[in-house]
Amino acid sequence: MKHFISLIRVIKDLITMIPISNLIPVIVKNRGTGAGGANTNKTGLAFEKVASIMVEDLEERGITGFLNVSGAKLHKMMKEFLQKNMIPAPGCKKPDEAFLNVETKRIFIIEKKMQTGGGSVEEKIQTGAFKQHHYSTLYPGYRVQYMYCLANWFKKEEHKSAIEYLKQNNVPVFWGEDSNYKDTVLEFMLSSL
Repeated sequence: MKHFISLIRVIKDLITMIPISNLIPVIVKNRGTGAGGANTNKTGLAFEKVASIMVEDLEERGITGFLNVSGAKLHKMMKEFLQKNMIPAPGCKKPDEAFLNVETKRIFIIEKKMQTGGGSVEEKIQTGAFKQHHYSTLYPGYRVQYMYCLANWFKKEEHKSAIEYLKQNNVPVFWGEDSNYKDTVLEFMLSSL
């Protein structure tokens, strides 16, 4: 205990000797490392566009009555229909794609994840089961289906357990770079009505 108290005094003395300007946090930039920023937006947005599903795609398959309520539109519209204030959890505020059928009370949410190297997206896909549960709780009386559209990068062996976990928890995974991606998703949606 004596040594601990001595150590605290030494630390206090050192802190008082450090100029305040040295205590101001430094903002670290990830330039050139491939982490986050403009490149993430560029590749992610391009992937989302290629793997995009439109209401017209649904209607061509006989899936009618759905509105595209992607992004913030989903919560805005559901707030109106349910007449209640709701607070979506972080990561559940602006889904990449969402389709709502008010008559059948059915919601399909497609979250898209593009990745070309290690990073936080790897961990984000593990949250699918929580998001499925959260959306269902947020919108009582509606059948919600949360699903992922992933880049082929996630087919690596190291992601196998996360993909299996999602499937076990009824969060289907589709591969956005597959040539039959749209057909596969639309068939799933049709069979889930």
